[in-house]
Amino acid sequence: MDITKCAVYGGVNVGLYVTVGDTFLLVPNGMMPAKADILSKLLGTPWHHISISGTRLLGAMCAHNSVSMILPKTLFQSEYDIIQDILPDSVHVLDARYTALGNLICANRRGAIVSPLFSGPERSAIQDALGVETVSMYVAGMVQSGSVATTNDTGTVVHPMVDEDEQSDIADILGTRVEPSTINNGVPYVSSGLLVNNTSVVIGDMTTGPEIMMLTRAFLG
Repeated sequence: MDITKCAVYGGVNVGLYVTVGDTFLLVPNGMMPAKADILSKLLGTPWHHISISGTRLLGAMCAHNSVSMILPKTLFQSEYDIIQDILPDSVHVLDARYTALGNLICANRRGAIVSPLFSGPERSAIQDALGVETVSMYVAGMVQSGSVATTNDTGTVVHPMVDEDEQSDIADILGTRVEPSTINNGVPYVSSGLLVNNTSVVIGDMTTGPEIMMLTRAFLG
């Protein structure tokens, strides 16, 4: 597994605009194919142009693990059809008040942490869709569980203010190593600057050496 710096739209927020799994890479409509090709080679997955709810904020709007993808109720039918073709029988639309699901859910194939903003029935629907145990919890005192934690099936990076007890809880839920860090020279919302699957890690190009060391400890062991 490699860790590589990259930029999207000339900026560092690679995880805000793009989302990746082990078998797919979704990039916003309008991204240059040459840039998508670079990301595809780095992450080892084929790429597909798509919007979600008419936006380019793919990473913020969807949540997924290796089993399923959850998308907001504001998703257009045409978008659903495209994603369903990419991930047959793995797409679930969540009928919930909150729609920036990537900011509120952190999941892998062992478990999921979801924002306390979700109701009990909404959390149950997320659990059924992802097929893993789902726990509602604050992360570093914040409700944006997906913004302040990013995971694959071996490692998780979390907001630097997560304490040791929270780290232990997160490790138990997700079944991974857990390391506190920032991204892009001090940004605590780690998912904004990270693209992670079980093959590779792509980071915003302002990420510093000490931050890369923490990412290495989390994802490379």
